[in-house]
Amino acid sequence: MFTIISIVKQSQELKRNPSGRKLKDNKHSKNSELLKNVDENDATACKLFQAIKAPLLELERYRASALIDRKACRTLISHVSDIQDPSTSIVIGNPGAGILSSELLKQGAKQLLLFECNPEIRAHLQKIHKDDPVEVSNQYLFGSHFRSQDTTHALSTLLESQSCTRVKIILSLTNPTQARDLLENYTTGHIPYDNKDVEIYLIVEKGYGDKLDALEKSDPTGKRIKFASAWRTFIKTELLCTLPADSFFPTFAPLGFGIKGRSKRDPNVAVLRCTFRSIAGFGRHLNSDERHLYNIFIRHVMTTSTAKVAHSLEKWTPGIGIRLIRQGISLFTCFSQLTKEEFELVFFTFVELAPISSPVWSMMSSHFCKSIECLKDDDVTC
Repeated sequence: MFTIISIVKQSQELKRNPSGRKLKDNKHSKNSELLKNVDENDATACKLFQAIKAPLLELERYRASALIDRKACRTLISHVSDIQDPSTSIVIGNPGAGILSSELLKQGAKQLLLFECNPEIRAHLQKIHKDDPVEVSNQYLFGSHFRSQDTTHALSTLLESQSCTRVKIILSLTNPTQARDLLENYTTGHIPYDNKDVEIYLIVEKGYGDKLDALEKSDPTGKRIKFASAWRTFIKTELLCTLPADSFFPTFAPLGFGIKGRSKRDPNVAVLRCTFRSIAGFGRHLNSDERHLYNIFIRHVMTTSTAKVAHSLEKWTPGIGIRLIRQGISLFTCFSQLTKEEFELVFFTFVELAPISSPVWSMMSSHFCKSIECLKDDDVTC
């Protein structure tokens, strides 16, 4: 664990080494070797992650550059609503969990859940928050172990809890597995949860929004952009603020990880708010069959969120556009712009026109799977 003395020594070392040349810690240099030995699933995850253009980082410590910025943390927090509400629980993943949690408590947060697998960092967080309403989990926030059926996972327990109705998740996307698991949990229905308002504040590279625009224009077949369109929507419509990249992806930070190749990275990061729409069916919970249909429907939404609602659904159920117009849904509305009530209305109208016995659902599911396979087989790096 880092101490004040070690930080001072490292600062003195930086003065003696103003070039900022990397000095690798032998204990952590093995990470680079581990990253070279990824299995087939991890390789696929890397491709998917490159497809949505989130930052791909190596977990490698450095002894130079800035610390995580409290000012940037306060800027981010200023955009998070309902912090002081007792029914709001805030979930934080590293990097930045220590500073963010301290600043959130200053702002009156009542419930905090931090995720940290490193035992030394976790012990540090537990020590500084021993008298605070803070729980520190030893699990991954969105790892392969998180499933809605896994009642032992801290986030799953929180989402099932009756003690909170709002969940705010702050997550810096720092590796391909995080993005893959976030998408997997979203599209399989584990998020959203019924009767819970769930928001994720994603911290990603700002420049990737421009890259997605360029990718869309240079991809006439649509193989690459279909799966990335939702992330492009978030960058376009859910941008809250921009922050210095070193604020959340520092080249050196106590209890944090560094980034390889800082000179090639975007100087700014974007904070994006992703709101997951829960659905209870106008006051009633979905049955198992409806939940299955909703899972297929939400996958379609995830890959076409920038498309107009009627245009996206007409090819599956001709005539739905007229029905939606009569119910007050504009043909020119994007999925991402729908309110919770409008979103539910669109879903149930679609189910009414295409009941569970309709072949539309299997075709829609197959269409989604083909889009995923295209990304797995195609080199989407640019």
